[in-house]
Amino acid sequence: MKGAFWRGICKTIKNFCCNEVSNSTENPEDFLEVQVPYLQNKGVTEMSNTTRMIGKVSTSVGKNGSTYSATYLVAEHELHIYEPEIYDKALWAPGDCVVTSYTKEAAGPRWLVTINAAPREEGYGAFSTGNPNDFVEKSYDVSEVFFYASWWGVRKASTNDANSKLLNINGEPCGVGDFLFRNASKTNKGSADYSKSPFVTSGTELSTSIIDLPIRTMIYSCAFYSRNNINSFVGFTGVNGGFSSKCRPAEITPGKWKVIDQTLRNSKEKNGKVWVKVSRKMLLAPFNLKWDPDKNGGNWKW
Repeated sequence: MKGAFWRGICKTIKNFCCNEVSNSTENPEDFLEVQVPYLQNKGVTEMSNTTRMIGKVSTSVGKNGSTYSATYLVAEHELHIYEPEIYDKALWAPGDCVVTSYTKEAAGPRWLVTINAAPREEGYGAFSTGNPNDFVEKSYDVSEVFFYASWWGVRKASTNDANSKLLNINGEPCGVGDFLFRNASKTNKGSADYSKSPFVTSGTELSTSIIDLPIRTMIYSCAFYSRNNINSFVGFTGVNGGFSSKCRPAEITPGKWKVIDQTLRNSKEKNGKVWVKVSRKMLLAPFNLKWDPDKNGGNWKW
């Protein structure tokens, strides 16, 4: 499920960013298009033409309050995207609601997926389980890493450099503004100096084609509750060595994630027990790169 979930996110984001449109034989006027219901804060705001919400969100009122449901006609190849995790945020429902259950039914070459949601319980984040330790919330967001020229140890050629015909990073006589390695000469373009790169560079050469460019990547966010003292979490920094079993993302290779943010907040349960809510954000190293722990605060202890 985790692998399919990751592939689903990447496929949906790719379709959104590249404006790829799937073919559909359905009449668009028969459906109401809304936001993908569980991939909150992913940068995904449109469905493909092959999957749509049928009708509108329905509301049921009972002795325990209001519940909500929504039904989607889902293409076979997108089913893995529209099967939610229990307690995922239900963005299609009013207020602060979470998914409580869902059903799926074959409908010819497609599927009818009906998702049920209810308001988040107040007082603590464990929802209907009554145990905050059962709660974990995961999300993925689109982000960027800017690849600074200094990570290659390059500079821009001056007029004197051009007059001296120093070779640029491509091995050609430079013009003003071309990128030069610091040890460039008239006969040798020189070599990169990765001393300021945040990545592990042993055996890995950064392509000069991405100098001074933003490169798309992902932010992984995870929130959970713990009975440990809040002070035991303040040292969370650096690069991933491992994750707890309930907070693992799809990609768990050591060195791929770097801490970018952590928020700690004490929360009191209804019976008086104090829990700490831990919310963490991590940035994925693009391509086949890995963050260098020596330059990014060491290896974290989850």
